[in-house]
Amino acid sequence: MKNFKMVLLILSLLGISCSQEMADEMAGAKEIAYGGREAAAGFANPANPQDSAGRLHNEILDALEDYDLKVKSVAGIAAVVDSVAATRRAIGLACGNTPLSARVPEITALADGSVSLVRVLEASAMGPGAKASISGFANSMEQLGDDSYDDIWLAIIAYEAGVLDSSAFSAGEKEVMLAAASVVRYSVQRKKRKDKDWETSVSIAAVVSGEAESQCSRLKMAAAVALCRENGIRK
Repeated sequence: MKNFKMVLLILSLLGISCSQEMADEMAGAKEIAYGGREAAAGFANPANPQDSAGRLHNEILDALEDYDLKVKSVAGIAAVVDSVAATRRAIGLACGNTPLSARVPEITALADGSVSLVRVLEASAMGPGAKASISGFANSMEQLGDDSYDDIWLAIIAYEAGVLDSSAFSAGEKEVMLAAASVVRYSVQRKKRKDKDWETSVSIAAVVSGEAESQCSRLKMAAAVALCRENGIRK
């Protein structure tokens, strides 16, 4: 059973054992949550306290999907993302943090590939366990790239559940890890729906690079990097 094997792989990254019964319960929960939903509505995980990170990330990208950006620079993309995010404060996110204009060099480095997830994690203040878990999560998502969204969704919520239940990570580490998982879960759904290629490690790197900032800053970083890469903007 491929789903069960992937759940085992994801949970092994957290040092958590998983029985067939536990995997079956997760699969059952997936069917309940998945059934009856419109693909365009996204697929939330209410158990993840950082779930809104991925939702707003997709809202920003979808709002600009058919919009003529008329910008050809990373700085221009950063300004557009700041503008769109500012109109969505009612969601409950505190978007009054440092604007993305102050982080153009970081966005550029992630967009042009000169800085990888490995380097972002090396510079992170998170502990070795959290870094290893995030790296393993990114690798497992790459392995699932051609699989159905159902399988990917199940693997991600298994990872989120493991992070929530683990005592090995600090509250701050969990916040970043869960925000990254949420952005991946929503962005994969969006890219599968729109038949786009997806680069999980880049999305995760963008979230982790904003670990010292607010949740809003993290998702804006991820959205800006995604827009740059989708539009071929590298400087």
